[in-house]
Amino acid sequence: MPRPAVSHKHLSSELARQLDDEEYDGFQDTLGAAREVGYNLDEHYGKEVGFKTILHLAIDEDDYDTTPYIDALLQAGASAKHVNSQLFSAPIHAAADEVKIDALKLLLKYPNNKADVNAVNKLGLTAIHILLSKLLDFALLQNKQASQRPGKMTDEDIDKNIMNAFEGIKLVCMQKELRFDFDHSPPMPISSDRMSYSHKKISTMTPLQILCSFQTWNAAPISLKLHKGLAEIVDIILNRGVDPNAVSAKNAVVGSVAGSTPPVFLAATRGYHMVVEVFKRFFDTNFLIENKFQQTILHMVLKAGYNNKILVHGDECGRVNEQTIYALLSDNNNFVKHAMKSIINRVDSSGNTALHYAKHYANQEVVKFMLKNGAKLHKNVQGSVNVNPKILEDYFFEDCMEASSEDVDDEEFFIKINFGMFALPEVDSSMDISKVRTSAQAWMINVEKDTGKNVHKKKKKTRVDTKRLEYFSDVDQLRFILKHPVLSSFLEMELNHLKTGYIIEFLLYLLFVLVIFKYFGERFTSIKQNLGTTFVIYTFQEWNYNITVTSIICAVLVLILILRELYQLCKLRKRYFHYFENVIEWSVLILVIFSLLPNYFMKFESSKQVQKHLAAFTFLLAFMQLYLLLVRIVPNTPIPLYINMFTTVLRTYTFILLSYFAFLLSFAFAFSLVFAKDDGNMDTMIDSTNSNMTSTTEVEDDGEIDHFGSIWYSLMKTIIMFAGEMDYTDIPIQHPLGYILFLLFVFLMVIVLMNLLNGLAVSDIHKIQKEVDTYYHINIVETLAYSRYVPMLAHEIKISPNIKPENQKLLGIDIPGAKKYLVETDSKHTFYLHENTVKAAKDIIIDRQANSHAQGEKITLDQVGEDLIDMKKEQAGIKGRIGRIEESIELILEIMQSRRPTVDRV
Repeated sequence: MPRPAVSHKHLSSELARQLDDEEYDGFQDTLGAAREVGYNLDEHYGKEVGFKTILHLAIDEDDYDTTPYIDALLQAGASAKHVNSQLFSAPIHAAADEVKIDALKLLLKYPNNKADVNAVNKLGLTAIHILLSKLLDFALLQNKQASQRPGKMTDEDIDKNIMNAFEGIKLVCMQKELRFDFDHSPPMPISSDRMSYSHKKISTMTPLQILCSFQTWNAAPISLKLHKGLAEIVDIILNRGVDPNAVSAKNAVVGSVAGSTPPVFLAATRGYHMVVEVFKRFFDTNFLIENKFQQTILHMVLKAGYNNKILVHGDECGRVNEQTIYALLSDNNNFVKHAMKSIINRVDSSGNTALHYAKHYANQEVVKFMLKNGAKLHKNVQGSVNVNPKILEDYFFEDCMEASSEDVDDEEFFIKINFGMFALPEVDSSMDISKVRTSAQAWMINVEKDTGKNVHKKKKKTRVDTKRLEYFSDVDQLRFILKHPVLSSFLEMELNHLKTGYIIEFLLYLLFVLVIFKYFGERFTSIKQNLGTTFVIYTFQEWNYNITVTSIICAVLVLILILRELYQLCKLRKRYFHYFENVIEWSVLILVIFSLLPNYFMKFESSKQVQKHLAAFTFLLAFMQLYLLLVRIVPNTPIPLYINMFTTVLRTYTFILLSYFAFLLSFAFAFSLVFAKDDGNMDTMIDSTNSNMTSTTEVEDDGEIDHFGSIWYSLMKTIIMFAGEMDYTDIPIQHPLGYILFLLFVFLMVIVLMNLLNGLAVSDIHKIQKEVDTYYHINIVETLAYSRYVPMLAHEIKISPNIKPENQKLLGIDIPGAKKYLVETDSKHTFYLHENTVKAAKDIIIDRQANSHAQGEKITLDQVGEDLIDMKKEQAGIKGRIGRIEESIELILEIMQSRRPTVDRV
């Protein structure tokens, strides 16, 4: 029987009522009636329901699941592509706005009635944009208390909504007809001040940028399930051929404006390590980027992990950023690994390397991991070192020392020591970031070529990183590590190699000192007849100047030494001026050149006397420099220790005397006022002294010098008195107040200040004697640092502490005392190590083994309980890691399955 005729208005109201009352059977009957009369299901309602269509109303319904109603409407003829003329939106926009995944699936289910995924609403946004907007809104709720969230949503509710948003984006992105611009942000028709938080981000960032930074900076880490979902979406998007480096703000410095930071940078800083792994599979991804603060991706991962995760949510929340570091430096992508190793030592605008930020992590394993991957010591402008000394010591034992067995008394027992930490980085950390990519590629290619081959023959020789080696001597907290066998054996190895060059340099300078001694004696002294025969080559009668063999040899040696200094200047550059001995060297050379000039060209009075006195100073400086060079060739003798004592006490005395020089000057002036023998001639004497100090003496009528006759003579006499030469009976004290002044000088300057100086000197010497080994190694570090270009002789050595040591020899004759051990390097070369260094290496192995055994033996019941708790925690952690591995494998299988083309079976 045919249904009675009904009006379109009645059908419209019935559909709305039945949808609202959840009358599904009646709803289907009404749809049948609507089909019979040709009712347009895409007709929108009035203002009372917001001009929505029946399909839109079904999608918006929140009180119950309307999926069957939506399916029935689509099958009855409601268009999935219909754009509401009043709302300027399509059903897919409504489903995206409500984040209803089932509705989205139905809208995309029927090929003949399929939603247009490229349709835009009145704001110019597609379904993907709307889902991203909802994703940002949900993520924003993570930072709010449950009481402040709409409907008092729990964390589980928020995670569920975020996962739904991910599913929706994934569903839309998998549609073949999608023509979406992932490389740009959509233009918005409204001003930014009228936009919501989510719309502002959408208008300034690409979809990939939004996905990789949908959480706020200080949000807690996302769950593993969400992490997997996010990684899957990013993988789908990148497989569509999207540029992984696309940013909304073109040609802008990274981090300077909104939308200028690349997606991988954003993902890494938030700890999305699975997303980073996805980016690593796409070769076009640029990991070598710096933000406006010259911070690399490694800087920002560690900095954000500490500031935004650990400080806000606790130590455990920083693990995701640690895992991101592991992902960036893992072995599953050689190019990314070498790219990261190329920038691991770069310094940001604050003078910090990435390790400076890792230093604050509770879990210091990430620091050791970075050290193992090429991170080096660095000191920032505030003087802070990027590695905790205790962690560095542990790293030396765990990663740089390897014992062959636990039986340390076995004759075949040996210890391997790795020196990789002291090598200069393969890629210069100051290189322009745009050039690092090319260097990293070349480095990776070379490493891959050397894999499985005999690299010792073809391997390019590296150099010692002498700049960072200096930190061990300059930073007080690191000095105790100088005695560690890893560092001490390395220093001895390098010094033994350079000793030949130092001996040649010493002999050259010794010859120079002997030549200037001969030359000065011939020209300026009255004992030249005792210096041997003087060979005159030519005499300039007009100048009264003889060119002798000695002067020619002296000039040649000066030229050679100048060329040597210029060569060192080219090598050391700015560091050349950090060494005081270079100042001494140039002073000697300039003064020798001055002494070679004839007196004829000296147009000032007493020129010969000036040359003679300067020659005296020249010889003293040259001999001092010769003594400093001697230290390099006799490092195992007490001479370096004595030199260190001398320079340390000299520094202390100089600083103290300069601090109290005002006292000496004030006493000198007071003495000149009181003890001058002829007060009436004081002004005349001062004027005479100032006019010609070198030729004037204050002499009384009886022929004696008035030592207090001028301020200059008085200052000289005061300094002599301060040193202990009082001559009390010769001081013309003419009034009782003069005795008080003299006693005040004796008490303040001679007794107090002099004993202060002596006490400080004793303290300095005691400190040096107590740390004699440390100062010995400091001297070696300074020697290597001065050379700068020091070749890396070996990356690994093998010590056999149980073999018979050999006596040290001089000209083939055994010298009693400390012995030496023969050591083999990885390049099959041999050298000798001092007995103390070898014993220290063995003692460290023994101590570590004893500590590990002691921890296993000395166990109380309380400790057993604590250990059981720790074991349970570790087991839970292992289970969690196994679970994550299984989920990762499932994710990979799902991705592989999604990429497999579908086959229609007949």
